Amino acid sequence: KTIPTLWNTAKKDGFMQELVDMSWENPKCTLESLLGVCGKEAAITDEQFSYFMGVRYDGESPENMETLIIPASTWAVFPNIVDAWKRLYSEWVP
Repeated sequence: KTIPTLWNTAKKDGFMQELVDMSWENPKCTLESLLGVCGKEAAITDEQFSYFMGVRYDGESPENMETLIIPASTWAVFPNIVDAWKRLYSEWVP
């Protein structure tokens, strides 16, 4: 599946709203506050990788979800995926 397909499905089936409702930032959390996390592996080396949708949350994970702790200084924020790829290849990858 493609990432846009996953987001569209999550919006249609109510999963995105479930994440918003459980966010510790609720009621300020909106759909735009959701996180997309590419890979929990040390490196993404091919076309397939783990992808997570999430929110900032500190409770117990429901059975259909997983907790992913992302340590400080190990992540970057890219609000737009197209711009992210441009920036990745122009600034980070030689």
